[in-house]
Amino acid sequence: MLFAELIMAQDKIVPLAAQFALETGCRRSEMLRVEWPDYDTRGSTIWLADAKNGRGRYILLSEQAQKIVEALPGRAQGGKLFKVSGNQLKKAFEYARARAAKRAESLGRLDLVSVGTLRWHDFRHEAISRCFDAGWTSEQVMDFSGHVDVKSLLRYRHSKVDESVARLRALKKSRPATAILLPGTLDGKVVEDHASVDA
Repeated sequence: MLFAELIMAQDKIVPLAAQFALETGCRRSEMLRVEWPDYDTRGSTIWLADAKNGRGRYILLSEQAQKIVEALPGRAQGGKLFKVSGNQLKKAFEYARARAAKRAESLGRLDLVSVGTLRWHDFRHEAISRCFDAGWTSEQVMDFSGHVDVKSLLRYRHSKVDESVARLRALKKSRPATAILLPGTLDGKVVEDHASVDA
């Protein structure tokens, strides 16, 4: 619903920028700084020299993200990839989310009205969460997101108790069966008065 409204924006770069943020987890401030010479077509990366982490990092491009880059206008002129100001992007996003929330309400979809509270940063949050959901290690997600410490990265990880239980039970099934310990037993054998134990 949000993207349906973003597509209606006057500047056609707006929906492309939003989709790019969702695909790459790139911060808005960072994506507005990258330039065409930073784009490596073969490597499917964009070099970001002045990332928020204080170090340079690569923005990793999915197939969809690379298609978005290739679709951006103005490549022949060089300069910025996304030829739009931060203020223009912010206003277009806020207008689209307000319209999306209003549309959800008019359709009786109260479960979707909260789209009106979304922030641009939620694209990054969603992108990183998807990596964790796919089973990536923390180190792999850090390569994707640009975080330099695990503590700040784990804010994007949502615990899934049901999946953890399933993994635990799968682990148990893969191990040899053992006797169930009961009070007054050791290794499944009754220990008389808890005084003697078989070696």
